[in-house]
Amino acid sequence: MGQNAPRDQQRAPQPEIYWRRRVIALALGISIVGLLAWAVNGVVSGGNATSQAADVGHAKRAVGPPPVGFTTPPTAAASASAQPSASGTQSPGPSHSPTATPTPTPAHQAAETAHQGDGCVPGDVVINLTANSSSYGPGAQPQFGVSVVSTSARTCAFALGAKSVRLMIKSGPARVWASSDCASGGGSRAAKLARGVPVALHFSWARKTSTPDCGPVVTVARPGTYTATVYSGLVTSNTVVFVLRGPVGVAQP
Repeated sequence: MGQNAPRDQQRAPQPEIYWRRRVIALALGISIVGLLAWAVNGVVSGGNATSQAADVGHAKRAVGPPPVGFTTPPTAAASASAQPSASGTQSPGPSHSPTATPTPTPAHQAAETAHQGDGCVPGDVVINLTANSSSYGPGAQPQFGVSVVSTSARTCAFALGAKSVRLMIKSGPARVWASSDCASGGGSRAAKLARGVPVALHFSWARKTSTPDCGPVVTVARPGTYTATVYSGLVTSNTVVFVLRGPVGVAQP
C-alpha cells in the first residue's frame, strides 16, 4: 500500500500534459494548413499572370506591324502643340480681297465721253506755261515755252496744232492777241503722249494786236502789264504775268 501511493501521485499530472500536447499539435496543424493555402494561392496567381502575358503576346502577334504608308495619328498633346498660339507669330497668308475701283466723278465721265477712242482725257493732261522774262524793253518780243504732259497710265493722243493749243495775251479782262487768230493750215496736228514725258511748244509775240477772224486792223501794244495763258479744249495752263516797256504804244486794240 505504501508503494502504490507515489505512483498515483506521479500519474496525476498526465492529463495536463496530454492537453498541452493536443494544443501544440493543433497549432502545428493550423500552420501547415496556412502554408498549404499560401502555396496554392501563389501557384494560381502565377498561372493567371502567365496566362495574361500570353494573351497580350497573342494579341500583339495578331495585330502585327502597321501597313506601309500608315501614319500613326498624333496624340492630343501633339495636336494641341500644332495649333497656333493666341499671340500668333505665324505670317498671314496672301490677301485675296479684290482691289477697290474708284468711281469716276460726273465731270470725269463727261470728259471721257467727249474724248473717246485713244484720245487723252482732259483731266489727265497738264499744260505748263513759262516766259523767258518778266519785263521787256522797247522792241523786245516776249518768248514763251509750253510743256504738255500726260498723267494717264496709257499712251493717248492729244492735239497740238496751232488751232488746238493757243496762247492768249490779255490786258486786264480785254483780249489783245491769240496765237490761233491768224494760224495757217489746218492746225490739227496730234501727238502721242506717254505718261510723264513732256512735249514742248514755243510761242513768240510781236507785241501787236489781233482778232479771231484775223482782221486787217493791227495796232502796236502799249507799254503796261499783260497776262498770258494757254488753252486747249477743256485744259487750261497757269497764267504768266509780264510787263512791256517803251515810250510809245497802245495797250488795247
